Amino acid sequence: MSPTKKFLLIFFAVSLVVWIGGNTFLGPPSFSAEYREAYGLEHDHYIDISKSAPYKLYLERPGIHGPDVEGVDPRLAEKIAFMAAYEARPEYQAEMHRLHIYEYFFEFYNAAIVIILGVYFGRKPVANILDEKIADLKAKVEAAAAVRKEATQRKKDVEEKLKHLTEEEEKVSTATALRLKQEQAALETSNAQALERLRNELEDRKREEWKAAERLVKEELVNQSINKLQEHYRAALNSNDVAQQQGVMIDQFINELEARS
Repeated sequence: MSPTKKFLLIFFAVSLVVWIGGNTFLGPPSFSAEYREAYGLEHDHYIDISKSAPYKLYLERPGIHGPDVEGVDPRLAEKIAFMAAYEARPEYQAEMHRLHIYEYFFEFYNAAIVIILGVYFGRKPVANILDEKIADLKAKVEAAAAVRKEATQRKKDVEEKLKHLTEEEEKVSTATALRLKQEQAALETSNAQALERLRNELEDRKREEWKAAERLVKEELVNQSINKLQEHYRAALNSNDVAQQQGVMIDQFINELEARS
């Protein structure tokens, strides 16, 4: 015999025993035969009144469907008084108490049967569903943790890159400033050298100009002296041979003088 079949046999046997015991000790589910025998006619009258429409309307809204309202059953007040007196009897109260206990007992009994069967046949599927839900939730938690870890690592990487970038920017800025300073110093040196060369060239040109001017002045003075000397001797010489020889000598002297100058 399978475990499930054995369980069902035991379960239904126990359920049957409990059901029989409940009906034996708490039953029947309605008014008992002893009570009906003692209050048969009155109880029937009570049932008829409780099922009548005027009395039901009165119970729902006494202010609108009371005995003093026009058009209502003229015997409604008598029926209301009978119902109040009948329900106030100790025997009726005891019978209603028993019926309430019977009703509560079998509500608990039915609920227990459903719960036991549900637990027995549904525990594995429910357990599987719970395991799947737990596994799914665990996977989601792990995925969220992985995403959070990855995001944290990315944040660290970005911060590290920004830190390195800042250091690199500082290095580049320092190198650029140093290079500009060096270029400025080289430019200043080059300008100074160019100015010095320009000054030297100007001085050289000045000296050359002075020398050229001196040569021109000397040449002019020599020419003027020679011209004056020629005019002086030519005027003083006669037209004889001595005069011719002296003229030749004077010309040679002038040529030599010009060559030396």
